[in-house]
Amino acid sequence: MTTLPCTVDVRDNVQTFQEHQVHSLLRSELGAELPLHISLSRPITLLTHQREPFVDALTRAIIKTSLSPFEIAVRGLEWVVNYEKTRWFLVLKLERAPQNSLNKLLHLSNQTAVVFGQPQLYTDSMQSSAGGQSRKRQAGNEGRSKETTGAAASSSISRSGPSNDVDMSPSFHISIGWTLDAPTQGLRERLNATGIDFQAIKIDVNTVKAKIGNSITAISLVAKIDTSNKVIEK
Repeated sequence: MTTLPCTVDVRDNVQTFQEHQVHSLLRSELGAELPLHISLSRPITLLTHQREPFVDALTRAIIKTSLSPFEIAVRGLEWVVNYEKTRWFLVLKLERAPQNSLNKLLHLSNQTAVVFGQPQLYTDSMQSSAGGQSRKRQAGNEGRSKETTGAAASSSISRSGPSNDVDMSPSFHISIGWTLDAPTQGLRERLNATGIDFQAIKIDVNTVKAKIGNSITAISLVAKIDTSNKVIEK
């Protein structure tokens, strides 16, 4: 699941890393712009009959929160390794989202994953911060819901309530390049000499996208409106 792709032009800086076998995620080999995203889940595997209930449950859970579209600031570039430690990614690190919005979306995504017996994102970091309770909850729900409906799953997620005690803001990022090899010290040092004005980069988030196979479901965040039906907050 990912938020709406952002349009940040750091293409020139990524290209300077290509001599070190760093592959860009900003454009395809044919030059087409690629959609960027903020991950809200680990890769998961659903059975065919689980796919529609999963998307339905996630959609219901997000709608119930009445989260509004929001804007996120970028705080810099960093190298991070993936969960399997098979690739390194050049990423834009993000500031904490207003109203704790990204943490709330992550919680909903993780809780939906748990109901369908799937792994959660950033649970290792959560355990370090919250005494390992996430793993215990996940183990207790593992494999529970092969026949779970979207409505039942959404009800279960709602009863669990939002997680306000663990702030995973330092984990959120947007990947803009990748490499198979761990970055050298020289590559790491070059992150401080890109010349990018990160404070000028703002990312608008107004949609969560659930991609299952070739199917993508867009779940819009709710804009608050006044009585004259004019949007007053995005």
